[in-house]
Amino acid sequence: MQARLEVVVILLTFIGMTSVLVGQPFDIVKIRMQAQSSINPTYRTPLHCIRAIFENEGWKAFYKGTTAPFLAAGICTSVRFCVNDFTKKIMRRINAQRGVENPYVVTSPQLAI
Repeated sequence: MQARLEVVVILLTFIGMTSVLVGQPFDIVKIRMQAQSSINPTYRTPLHCIRAIFENEGWKAFYKGTTAPFLAAGICTSVRFCVNDFTKKIMRRINAQRGVENPYVVTSPQLAI
């Protein structure tokens, strides 16, 4: 059963946005750890960084600057998967026209594309 394109795009957009919501706190901690001075570091460990951010700035600090990646990830994920699916359909059609025994098998030149 083939899913409608609109449903697929909406679900993939949701998946991309969810990945940002899950990954953003880790990214914030990584950036804070990398940006600190090596001579006099603010945070000793990633757990110390998490605790300090939460105690000093609250939980919202883990989502500072999330709007742009949130929107971009949703769009990029849906476009990437739709292009991938479209490309696979074209490759299957080409393989079927050439009489390939199993049109779902991708040849090396097709894989390079």
